[in-house]
Amino acid sequence: MEKHIEEVVNEDRKAREKVENARRALLDITSEVSSKSQRIYQQFMEDEKNQMNQLQKEMDEEVAQVKKQCNDEKEEGLKKLNEQFEAHKDEWVKQIVDNVLS
Repeated sequence: MEKHIEEVVNEDRKAREKVENARRALLDITSEVSSKSQRIYQQFMEDEKNQMNQLQKEMDEEVAQVKKQCNDEKEEGLKKLNEQFEAHKDEWVKQIVDNVLS
């Protein structure tokens, strides 16, 4: 009888050890999953930030190019307008004076 009790106690101890080992394994797996999940999230956020920075840089370059083009076109228009004014100002002044005096 004592031998049976000793066997039951040993089996119980072994079962408790298995349960404890399973609990530790579960905690380890849970911790590892959480850690990997966090690393994946951080990598994703870093990748997204890098992609956003690249897109922002490309957009800034495009905006700068469009601004330059607009400024160049404005300067060209002002230059043509000034050339036209210089070429015809005497004629226009004469026409204005003639119209006022007539």
